[in-house]
Amino acid sequence: YYYEIPYIISRGEVFLLRTMWENYMSLFNSKNNGFQTAVRRFYFSSQRFDIEDKVIDIMIAFEALFLSDNAELSFKLSLRVARFLSKEYESSKVYDILKKAYNLRSRFVHGEGLTPAEKQNKLKHKEIKVLIKDLSSILQLSIRKYVRDFYKVSKSDLIKSIDDRII
Repeated sequence: YYYEIPYIISRGEVFLLRTMWENYMSLFNSKNNGFQTAVRRFYFSSQRFDIEDKVIDIMIAFEALFLSDNAELSFKLSLRVARFLSKEYESSKVYDILKKAYNLRSRFVHGEGLTPAEKQNKLKHKEIKVLIKDLSSILQLSIRKYVRDFYKVSKSDLIKSIDDRII
């Protein structure tokens, strides 16, 4: 929904798409509620007009994929996603984006929202839009990687695997 250029699937991608679709359906029909929540919230974020709602939905999707407890959420989420995508993205960049987004999400969820001055500040608004675009790309890649490589792995095993590689 961010891109205006239509994407055409090449013949070489047809096999990959079929495999990914089978893995996706296997995950979606399983008892993996975290994956179902992540996909649903990613979709919801694309339908939102309000930037606060977009941020909240995207962060709920990340939490559904990468968190299982309630301690040190921002730190764990940022670190896990950075490690999970370390081959695709620069880890420190992903960590910083997730940390910033989680703090923004916390403001929104706890009723702070954007101040009237921030709402009028075009630079702040643009900064948040860039953050949302980056988050959406990172989330999309996370879901794709999850479907492609971890569709048979439980959420708790995935988290343990990521945490083990961090340590």
